[in-house]
Amino acid sequence: MHQIKIFDTTLSSSSKVLAYSMDIYEKVKLAMQLEKLGVDIIEIGCASNSKTDYETIKAISKVISNSTICSLANLNKNDIDVAYEALKDANNKRINLLATVSNRQNDIKSKNEYLRQILETVSYAKNKFNDIEFSLEDATSIDLNFACKIIEIAINAGANTINIIDALGYIMPDELVNYIKYIKNKVKNVNNVDISVHCHNDLGNAVSNSLLATKIGINQLECSINGLGQKAGHAALEEIIASLETRKDYFNCYTNIIFDEIYPTSQMVCQITEMPIAYNKPVVGMQCLNSNLVKYGYNENEYVLNKSLNRKEFINFISSMGIDNNSVDFEIIMHKINLLGNNYLTMRKLREIIDDSLMQHKKRIKE
Repeated sequence: MHQIKIFDTTLSSSSKVLAYSMDIYEKVKLAMQLEKLGVDIIEIGCASNSKTDYETIKAISKVISNSTICSLANLNKNDIDVAYEALKDANNKRINLLATVSNRQNDIKSKNEYLRQILETVSYAKNKFNDIEFSLEDATSIDLNFACKIIEIAINAGANTINIIDALGYIMPDELVNYIKYIKNKVKNVNNVDISVHCHNDLGNAVSNSLLATKIGINQLECSINGLGQKAGHAALEEIIASLETRKDYFNCYTNIIFDEIYPTSQMVCQITEMPIAYNKPVVGMQCLNSNLVKYGYNENEYVLNKSLNRKEFINFISSMGIDNNSVDFEIIMHKINLLGNNYLTMRKLREIIDDSLMQHKKRIKE
């Protein structure tokens, strides 16, 4: 049984979600929860993109002990230098060098210049970082033989992880399997590094693609909480972990993820981004939580909260949803619930009451 490293992109993806962008405080809070969840690598953003990204990476680097903190960087020395400075305080640090290839593959001169740039850039990064990830942003839409040349040069220059990105969300599971098998057979030194996949969900195949990749020796999966990401999102961490845990007999691998922390983490992302998840969302949707619902006083058949819970049980339940106890007024919430006058409270109504309390708390902070 081999280990699959979990590389989380929730924080770096949040800036690409049109509906919401997290502030520094929210990113630090979520990063701490991701470490509690057992995520191996947490990607924060690109240090050179903005002062905010730079300061966020620095802040998170100071509070995370075990997880590796990662900054994105483009293929230039300035980006590498900025990432190095931002990550100085991190116990475990990684740089993720992002290569965009598709506009260079049709011209031989351009190809050779790009290969030289990759060699020089990765070699430069190796002088500053022990842990280097090299990501092919449009890997599944370029010439496969050219991709193999790029990967071989990146490994020879010092990359520890090669990440295959299906940025279009277009590739089918069997195609991805054949793609990875070809790379493994073609690139001589590929067995000396970790191979990773980063799947987008445009056609709804991100989780399937990621899971099938584990069957052919992939060492790392890139994913996000609730599938958060640009366009249709990325592979959903909670769905990947549920499959790997439930079907260990089939996948024959393990992760460091603590399963009981998935739901609180999912709810925290919902709270921070104000992006609710569907009731029938696999693993974390309200209709899929029978076993957890019973524990916290739910009626299994109706998916409602029993109002007879005592104060301590109620506070524990709210905390299990990923709600910060300091961000809500429990007395007001319980008072509003009692005003409803019936014996049971639907989760939808409870969420409305909690959201209203959170909004009031945010207003008081701003004042």
